[in-house]
Amino acid sequence: MTATLTQTILTVDGIRSPLLQAGPPQATEAVVFVHGNPGSSQDWARLVERTGRLARAVAWTTRGSGRPTSRPASTTPCRGTPPT
Repeated sequence: MTATLTQTILTVDGIRSPLLQAGPPQATEAVVFVHGNPGSSQDWARLVERTGRLARAVAWTTRGSGRPTSRPASTTPCRGTPPT
């Protein structure tokens, strides 16, 4: 038995990234899957779906791995963050 896998977009500081989720969305903790290089959140799709029946599970595609967008030019990078 598996949980329903949902695919949405996560937006943080103007950067949009594909996000996979399964399990109870109201959970205060989650199992987080991080892909390797090269790779994407899709590397974890089946495992996120199966883990979702036991706990909240999430995986996103990290910046520089294909689909995430770049930071808008009007956004100033945080201190210590290299410019894009």
